[in-house]
Amino acid sequence: MSQPRSEHIHVAESTSYGAILAKNSVAFRERQRNARYPIHVWPNELPTGGTPSRNVRVVERVGQWLRNSETPKLLQYTSPGVLIPPEAAEWAARNFRNIETQFVGDGLHFIQEDNPEAIGRGIADWYRRLETNEHDRNNNLVERNKP
Repeated sequence: MSQPRSEHIHVAESTSYGAILAKNSVAFRERQRNARYPIHVWPNELPTGGTPSRNVRVVERVGQWLRNSETPKLLQYTSPGVLIPPEAAEWAARNFRNIETQFVGDGLHFIQEDNPEAIGRGIADWYRRLETNEHDRNNNLVERNKP
């Protein structure tokens, strides 16, 4: 029985292997760069200190809409919360029109993973009440407009 021969291929000795390795390395680095691009861009797009100005304008317009719009809004939050801690939910309730806040339990950043059932029940209940209120409003309009 013969022993398998061990061969060590050196990149310098095999231009075809070296070319394949180089090509694959470039392709790998490009895929990594593309995959990480959103992670690089997103923090730079957050409007802080007045820049980027286009994003500051968008956030200001959205904030104005949230303050003035009669469109029903639901804000679910957790404690201690990262993006929307209880204090931020209280602020939103004081500053935005027609908003309901719902505490859905303990959580930090990915609250949908921490509290999926509470979030689902909260949305379903909120939506059911919206439909009921809309139905009641429509019935009241019909009753008031009857001769």
